Amino acid sequence: MPIKMNGECQVTYQKDYYKKKHKYMDIGDTNYINNLVEKLISSGGIKKSHKILEIGCGRGRFSIPLLKRGYSLTCIDLSENLLNKFKKNISPGMKVKIMKGDINEMTKKLRNKFDFIIGFYILHHLSDLKTSFENMKIMLKKDGKIIFSENNPYNPMYYIQMIVVKDINWEGEKGILNIRKKIIYPLLKSLKFKNIKIERYGFFPPHIVNTRIGQTLESKLEKIRFFYPLLPFQIIKASK
Repeated sequence: MPIKMNGECQVTYQKDYYKKKHKYMDIGDTNYINNLVEKLISSGGIKKSHKILEIGCGRGRFSIPLLKRGYSLTCIDLSENLLNKFKKNISPGMKVKIMKGDINEMTKKLRNKFDFIIGFYILHHLSDLKTSFENMKIMLKKDGKIIFSENNPYNPMYYIQMIVVKDINWEGEKGILNIRKKIIYPLLKSLKFKNIKIERYGFFPPHIVNTRIGQTLESKLEKIRFFYPLLPFQIIKASK
């Protein structure tokens, strides 16, 4: 069973966290961001002709790279502050619709609209995963897909980060335990999702991946079978 999350607590935690400047969250053309974006695109088979909904877009850290590649997005977030920052980074010609709100309250407006629903590090912050997945399914077209990039809950560095970084805490991040395979698979199956898959990837933290040698070394290390269960990132995907 998924662990219970306090929705109000999650909103407060995220608002407090994003009020502060975190350098690693800056929008930029880095190996780390490009790797995550390209992994999502290739793993999902996402094309520029597809209608895509991104939930938890924030200031557009991953949205902007997708828009620069020519993808068309509808982006949703709860934070007006972050969305205002996002809007400042939009360039002429980018095809994006930005909406403030909760996906669980937008199903009527967005029913059967999207080929893909995507997100980066957002699932573990959703207070009721089952309800959120149910509503995502309503928003998808026939044969539409969900695909999310998340941290791997079995990687010890995730928990070390909570100790080292002052404004990250267990109460705000404990939803990571809901992203385990033994939780995700049965949950998505119960909602009649198909082709459920989890793929792990990556190896180093951003400051190493963003170096030339780090990028080269990571591409080799992540292919070693021994390391696979502990690789830091995972793609979670399924189809309607």
